Amino acid sequence: MVKLDAKIKKYKAKELADKKRTRDEDPGQKILRKKERHSAREVHFVTTKLARKFRRQARENKFALTAKKKQVIKNIARQEAKAEEVIKEKAERLGIPTPPTVHFKVPIPEDDSSIDDEINKEKPHFAPVKFASLEEVRDAKVAFAPGAADKVAEEAAAMSLSAH
Repeated sequence: MVKLDAKIKKYKAKELADKKRTRDEDPGQKILRKKERHSAREVHFVTTKLARKFRRQARENKFALTAKKKQVIKNIARQEAKAEEVIKEKAERLGIPTPPTVHFKVPIPEDDSSIDDEINKEKPHFAPVKFASLEEVRDAKVAFAPGAADKVAEEAAAMSLSAH
């Protein structure tokens, strides 16, 4: 049985070798194989070139988006500054006091670097941050409930209309 399998394997290998030899000698097959190799090389070079092109475009798009995002943020900050100036002017005209903005000093653990300590020491006007108690949380929920701002605005508008 083993000898028979070996003989079958040997004859199949011989048959495949003969087929390959006749195929190699055929001029039509030679031309076909040459064209296949040529087209395979061409496909490789084209795909490599396109991949580079698309990567470059993706990189350029990424940088363009980043630049646009920075520009938009800059414009928003500029508009906020203008709006803040207008609000201050209007408040001064109406006699409404405008308190300074509140900044928070975040408590720093002792194991952090000294650079953070220096930064926090430079700005002593920061208000300290503390955790809210349950009562403060309840009061805040009542004060800032959904629609509470609308109610307060309506009341203020009604009061200003009735005063004039």
